[in-house]
Amino acid sequence: MKSGLIDLRFPLSLHSSLKKNTQADLHRISFTFVRSKMKEEGADAFILTSLDDIAWLYNMRGDDIPCNPCSAIIHTVVFMDKAVIFLNEAVLNDVLRAEFEKNNVEIRPYNDIYEYVKGLKTARRSCFDTNKVNYAIYSNIPENIGEAS
Repeated sequence: MKSGLIDLRFPLSLHSSLKKNTQADLHRISFTFVRSKMKEEGADAFILTSLDDIAWLYNMRGDDIPCNPCSAIIHTVVFMDKAVIFLNEAVLNDVLRAEFEKNNVEIRPYNDIYEYVKGLKTARRSCFDTNKVNYAIYSNIPENIGEAS
């Protein structure tokens, strides 16, 4: 069974009830560490879904989850030449949008992640943490993609 405890306790419908239209703050984006890890693992894609990992990667903070200043509700897929971020676009201000554009980060609606990962069929390997990726995303990752550690 692929389902984790978090998936059983917090269904996907709960995510939408947590969203508010609050602004997120961005400090400085650096994909250097993630892309070096991808290169080391021979991965084409790195799927990140945990708030702390994404807050660290994008150095972004939000206040859409009470008592958790970590980040806006968000997912991301990082490639060697670009990244795709899935979030409620209402949290973005002009500064964030400009920074994302400068760093080749494509912005997509939060729920698009589920269909997006199905399209990763051309990737040879992907990095993701099975302890952090929710069941819906995990089950949509094509079987032909080898999992990097």
